[in-house]
Amino acid sequence: MKTVLAFLVVAIVAIGAGMGSALLYHQYEVSNTEEIFYDGQWVVSDASTLSPLAIVASHSFDFGVIDPTKDYQKDFLVESQGTLELQLSYVGGDLAPLSIDLADAVIKVDIGSTFPITIRFKGSDIKEDFETEIKIKTNEADGKQLILTVSGQLPKN
Repeated sequence: MKTVLAFLVVAIVAIGAGMGSALLYHQYEVSNTEEIFYDGQWVVSDASTLSPLAIVASHSFDFGVIDPTKDYQKDFLVESQGTLELQLSYVGGDLAPLSIDLADAVIKVDIGSTFPITIRFKGSDIKEDFETEIKIKTNEADGKQLILTVSGQLPKN
């Protein structure tokens, strides 16, 4: 009887250990995707392919008729919607007489945050109608540049 009881105890312990091992080694599927808002729609992003993504609501702005007695400023809000930190740096464009805050810096924008790219000028410095493209380099994988277009006109006499 003791032998049968000992055998049953050993068998129960072995079955329990086997089931426990099976539970420990069970593989669970984990989703590596997330939804992000891109280009006016929700899209699924594969988080295993980490990359920065710069989104700007509007790429152009017309200051209209320039008053020579006023100072002008326009902020373009850049949102980091990727899965890695976004980096912005000034690349080029015919700025004179405009100024831009990115002229000598690399700006780091955390995921989900926004950063204003500010363009300024004095109305008195504008001597003719203008339209210029400002190029901002990003650290996106495809070498994407943000192209911001600003324009303005002198009063007609």
